[in-house]
This record gives sequence, C-alpha cells and structure tokens, in this order.
Amino acid sequence: MKKETDNIMTYDFRKNIINGTLHHAFIIEGPYSADKKNYAVELAQAILCKQMPGVGCGECVICRKLKDGNHLDFVFIEPYAKKGSKTRSVKDEQIEQLQERLMRKPFEGDRVIAVIDGADTVTARAFNRFLKTLEEPPEGTVIFLLSENAAKLPQTIRSRCVHVRLYGNEGKDNMKASKEAWELISFMADGDYFYREKQLIESFVKDRESAYTLLDAMESIYRDILFGKEERDIRITKEQIYRAVDCIEEARRELVRNAVPGYALKKMVLNIGG
Repeated sequence: MKKETDNIMTYDFRKNIINGTLHHAFIIEGPYSADKKNYAVELAQAILCKQMPGVGCGECVICRKLKDGNHLDFVFIEPYAKKGSKTRSVKDEQIEQLQERLMRKPFEGDRVIAVIDGADTVTARAFNRFLKTLEEPPEGTVIFLLSENAAKLPQTIRSRCVHVRLYGNEGKDNMKASKEAWELISFMADGDYFYREKQLIESFVKDRESAYTLLDAMESIYRDILFGKEERDIRITKEQIYRAVDCIEEARRELVRNAVPGYALKKMVLNIGG
C-alpha cells in the first residue's frame, strides 16, 4: 500500500519499532477501497514478530495468529447495528470494554495492540472517555484508529495520534471506477439530464462495494481538478467542487446507515445539481 505524503506526516514504522521509539497511537486514514484492516494486521506483525522485528516474517506462530485473528494481544473492534437499527457505529460499551482490556497485562508477550475500525462512527461521549487512554496509555499499548475521513475525529484525538494516509487499492477495479467516475462527473458538469446520470449509476453500481469505490474515485478526481492535477478539460468552479465533495460525504454516511447504494448515489447526483 502507498502512503500519501502531501501535508500528512510520514512515519518510519520499521526504524521506530527496531529502535523502541514506536508511538502509541495512530490514525490510519484511507478510502473504503484501501484495506486498512489488513494494513493494521501487517503493522501488528511488524511490531510483535520476534523473527523479523520491524517487518514481520509472516510465517512464525505470532504472525500466523495475527493473520488468523486469534492472537490474544490483538484486540479488534468494529461498528455494528443494534437490533431494530440500520445505523452501524462503534458503541460506548465497546470502548469501555476495550479500556478494561488494555488495563490488563498482555497474555502472550509485552504488548497489546488495539484496532478501532470505523473510528469515524465513535460517539463524542465515547471519545471523551477514550481520551484519557490516549493521554496515559498502559505500558506496551499501541492503538490504531481506522478512518475514512480523519477530519470527523475530534481534534483532541487527532492531536495525540500519528496520521498515516493510505491510497485505495491499485488495479483494474480502480481504473474502471476512475473511468466511470469521470464519465459521471463530466455529464453533471455539462448539465446533462438526470435520467442519463441515473442510467450511468444503474450500470456502474452493482453493490455496496462498487458504490464506495465509485465515490472514492469521484472524490479523487475532484481533488485533482481542485489542485490542477487533472489534465482533461472540464468546466467547474471551486465552489461546485466543494459542494460535490460535501454531497459525496453525505452519500457515504447514507451507505453507512445501510441505504440502498443506487438510491444514495442518485440522491447525491441530484444534490450536486445533476
């Protein structure tokens, strides 16, 4: 995976692991298509592996346990929806249970690694509770907060974490999504009729994953246009870009709330002004 270095702190994990200077808390930010969970597992292997510290051999008992999700000192929590609710989020009681676990000594070594997936969904109340853990972490604790948009996290949390940015996965799926995103953005910029954009969405979006991938690609194109990195000609103002990005983020929230992918994206296009 590639780390984005523009305006975001770079961090040499290998050097700090080997030197014993590893920071205790990290925000791993990246789009839906970036495999943030697997990246956190790879970092855990680099931290805990005794055969190849700073890298992780991938073959020892520790590395295999981490990969299989049964290492006792690797704690992973993720958002879920309570019965009768469509909204997936990390609940206060999950944070409370995590804090209780971190107060106990490691079972298999000298470190405990905690991963909070969907950190964007943690409530302000839970984060206020968790702040003390970030300020005074138990010895040997390493915490990874996985986020699609770190700007949603409280400043008090962000200021105590090293920030690492991941790109989405490379390959045919991303090339296809980029082509589709450009086609959709071009139609909207030209003021085409909504029924045409509706047809495009229906042909592009087959499931929730493809919806997230298309949103990632759209946001990337808008960013490149804003910073003059997009060479293809398109007539669109900064204000229109900011509005479009806001609408994309709202579509993401709709998907997190389990909205039908096609509906969420069609609504996004209408809000952008398609």
